Amino acid sequence: MRNTIIFDTWATKQDLKELELRIKESELRLTLRMGGMLGASIAILATLMKLL
Repeated sequence: MRNTIIFDTWATKQDLKELELRIKESELRLTLRMGGMLGASIAILATLMKLL
């Protein structure tokens, strides 16, 4: 028995480039968001250490 793959749509090189760009943009946003959360958590810990 042979496996058959049926594609509804085909991805062109341009489609793949656009997808890669969107992934890179998402990666940048996630990196910035994580950096902001890390900075905020360090500030909160520093404040708590001063208070306690």
